[in-house]
Amino acid sequence: MTLDYEETKSLERLTPNLDKNERPLAIIGTFQTEIPDVPFIPLDVLFSEKGIERLMIVFGYDMANPKSEKIREAISSRYIQNLSLEAVVNYVNVLNPQKLLIEMMQVYRQICRQLDIHPGKLVMLRFMIHCCCLVERLAVNVDSIKPIRDYPLQENENVFDVIKLSFRNIELSYNIKLPPIEIQYIYELIYD
Repeated sequence: MTLDYEETKSLERLTPNLDKNERPLAIIGTFQTEIPDVPFIPLDVLFSEKGIERLMIVFGYDMANPKSEKIREAISSRYIQNLSLEAVVNYVNVLNPQKLLIEMMQVYRQICRQLDIHPGKLVMLRFMIHCCCLVERLAVNVDSIKPIRDYPLQENENVFDVIKLSFRNIELSYNIKLPPIEIQYIYELIYD
């Protein structure tokens, strides 16, 4: 439930907002609260790498347990996908954003697996949003993407090949061609 800051200053002020048998497990917000035995999770932390882990601890998960780590990864991936979908829906108007997002998640996982890299969740979010919008732009030819610099740097040729090949099904499905400059941008986004 959403409450005003004043309603979260003390347990006495918070209690009227709860049902008879409810007890708050945590408070998420932008202003620190000081209610004893009720952890506070700042909103910016919730959207960070540690946000899901903090919530799981509140729900009683032992984060030292390998099963908990697998659950955290699954939740984080789903969470990022939902955040991405919300953002993509705002920018993708012609293509099906849900289908495109699923396809882009497959591309992202393929790139990470082939390069044996493990970027953070925020990198995944940026990748998903950027690439979904890119495919939309290319598919509807809204704007042309002109190279601003040469492609690719010789020492990154293998990485560029992996990115290019990972997008092959997307190129075929949407009848587009990923410009070399976009491969460079995706490389920079992943290795930022």
